[in-house]
Amino acid sequence: LGANGSVYLIPSEIAGLAFRPASDFRDPRLSMLSTGHLEEITFSKGNNLQQLLLKKGRQGWNLLNPLATQGDQQAISAWADALLSTKVEYWMPAGTDPASCGLDSTSGIFTAREEGGSSPVTITIGSEVPGAPSSTPIPPRRFARCSDRPDICVITGIGSFLEMTPLALRSKKLPRVEYDAIDRMEIRPGGVLPPLFLSRKSGSEDWELSDGGVGTDKRTLPGAQVKGWFEKVQEITAQGFEPATPDHLQARGLISPAAPVVIRLIAHLSENTAEEKAGDIVLAEYAIGTASDGVVALRAGNSPDLMLVPESTLELSKGPESHP
Repeated sequence: LGANGSVYLIPSEIAGLAFRPASDFRDPRLSMLSTGHLEEITFSKGNNLQQLLLKKGRQGWNLLNPLATQGDQQAISAWADALLSTKVEYWMPAGTDPASCGLDSTSGIFTAREEGGSSPVTITIGSEVPGAPSSTPIPPRRFARCSDRPDICVITGIGSFLEMTPLALRSKKLPRVEYDAIDRMEIRPGGVLPPLFLSRKSGSEDWELSDGGVGTDKRTLPGAQVKGWFEKVQEITAQGFEPATPDHLQARGLISPAAPVVIRLIAHLSENTAEEKAGDIVLAEYAIGTASDGVVALRAGNSPDLMLVPESTLELSKGPESHP
């Protein structure tokens, strides 16, 4: 109706836009958090509130609970993104009883802190929304509430997030060692074979190789060859894990009477001493046991776990001279 009494006809779509509910204008994101800016994550689930704790260090994510180990950076980011990037399907009316949505006996509690942030953000995941038949192909909807957003909402597609286990988030690689930090390497093949010793040649990219015996000839290996072998060691990938209990150590050939393969990476920190090995620090030590059913166990330092790796890993004990 115009000011002069005229009546105007407008498309029904415009009228629909004018009377849209306020909920249509709400931000559809569950949280304002971004995975790339997080520094700490805690996730609890189950009746006993089993807790997963992750913290980001200088080299990426680390698991601190229920096991202490390096995290799989890609897997952790994808897991957290599965929750943080989910969209709100709809909002429940203000004043909805949290108990009716399963938020008093939760399916999961995700708490995250951003880098430099003071207060953590908590996302509480409730029960499934009733009404959808179990045979439907649509992923189940769940009630949720985020501490940095008001009201209870409904989200979907987080089944894989809830089902994730700590083992799936741990790194299957060895902790990274910087090649340029290494001054010496020791390779002890086990059995009757002599150990191999490699030392960086002063003022050169090349390395000097010997078996450590008196009067042993020393050979020069190109730096590119040694680095190529070193990268193969760093890329060792676990197919599984076992606890480093005495029984497992014995069965995998990592304690006497077996003689495991040992690869030791060493940095020389002191240059002002006449003693050749003064100031040495072991950056990493890998003990590799005997083969069984196509796999061998590798223990990094005093790790509480054994990495189960392909039997072909034993070829690396021959040193860079055998890996041009």
